[in-house]
Amino acid sequence: MTITTRSSSPLETMRRRPLAMLAAAGLAGLAGTAIAASATAVVAAEDGAPAPIVVGFESEETSDVNLVERVAADDAMPAAAGCFYGAAPVTNYSTHGSDGFVNTAYAGYSSVYPEGGYTASADFYLAADAEQGQFSWSHGVNGTDGVHQRDFIFHAGSTGSGTWNVGASYSATTTDPYVTSYPVEPLTISTEGWYTFQHTIRDQDGLLYVDLTVLDDAGATLAEWTLGGQEADVIADAVGGNRYGWLVNNPFAGLPIDNVLLDSARPTDTCGPETTPEPSPEPEAPVEEGEPAAEQIAMGDAEVTFEATLGDHPSGELVLSSEYTEDPATIGDLPSDAQFSFGAFSYELNVAEASTATVTIVTETPANTLFKFIDGEWSEYPAEFDGTTITFELTDGGAGDLDGEVNGVIVDPVAPALVATFTG
Repeated sequence: MTITTRSSSPLETMRRRPLAMLAAAGLAGLAGTAIAASATAVVAAEDGAPAPIVVGFESEETSDVNLVERVAADDAMPAAAGCFYGAAPVTNYSTHGSDGFVNTAYAGYSSVYPEGGYTASADFYLAADAEQGQFSWSHGVNGTDGVHQRDFIFHAGSTGSGTWNVGASYSATTTDPYVTSYPVEPLTISTEGWYTFQHTIRDQDGLLYVDLTVLDDAGATLAEWTLGGQEADVIADAVGGNRYGWLVNNPFAGLPIDNVLLDSARPTDTCGPETTPEPSPEPEAPVEEGEPAAEQIAMGDAEVTFEATLGDHPSGELVLSSEYTEDPATIGDLPSDAQFSFGAFSYELNVAEASTATVTIVTETPANTLFKFIDGEWSEYPAEFDGTTITFELTDGGAGDLDGEVNGVIVDPVAPALVATFTG
């Protein structure tokens, strides 16, 4: 995609120093005028904390970023996520009065600093064939009084020869050619594509600090600067929540923008053919007391199915509890003539009083004997064996019920085993 520029003025000379964390004192003398609080003064301050929002331009409704047009993605120009992105117009201090501001108030201004801080970000497409020029994207922080507190700004400049330089500061130039110098050596980007400009607003020693991070389309951090620590920016006393996201200056007609976020995960879905979701199945009506019920659960490497007439336990569940024990010897001493390699299965069933439940255990390999823990020892219990399937019955209050009471609850620890058989 080709991005054109209204101005062909050369970039100002950039001051190159080793990349470092930007402290407030180090930026005090930067050229440029601080952004005015009136940029989005049409939005009233909110009493609540910042509300999460995702502006992905997927909706057919008017964009939540003022003056940005919704554009359908295609093979030549994909969206950062989904099937649409935004195209931002040329804007600067000369056009704000007549054309308006390219900005968003997210879900509304917030005068409350949220516990743990918050994040804001926007994705921009940096094209290799962009002409020389620079755009500036700001996140404005609100005061507790509902008035603008501070701006933290990314500056992204195309050299006109296939590379971009990205840096950060508190202010943006307000006069033609609307190019802000970089306070330290900027990040150089030579690969065309979508990049995320992220603000992380946080509390450090009671003062406002903001990490300005550039990430690639895969979410890898390419550079990060930290601004903040000004004495006037006391968290919760003077500093509130979000104010705006603002494209302060932009010479590129149709600058692609996507995923304008506040405290939200960045969407990563791609644009594919529209599909009609399968209708959700009608929920099954709950089984009532006295009706047949069935339930299957995984225990160890086995699948266990219970079938019974449901009892009157308040939970309304057939299986009240279940537990798999890998070594049945931890429950009681094992017979020496059997191989217990399947584990033990313990459970409590909610059944109609004095009724009989059928239990089916499907194991990975065949067993030929079933043991139940009765009267403090493992004893053989009648069951049918068909390959890897074991089927047996238990009666409330009967011999297979560990508690021995007719009370609507069957308690049953069982252990399949292999017992050697001899024919002669």
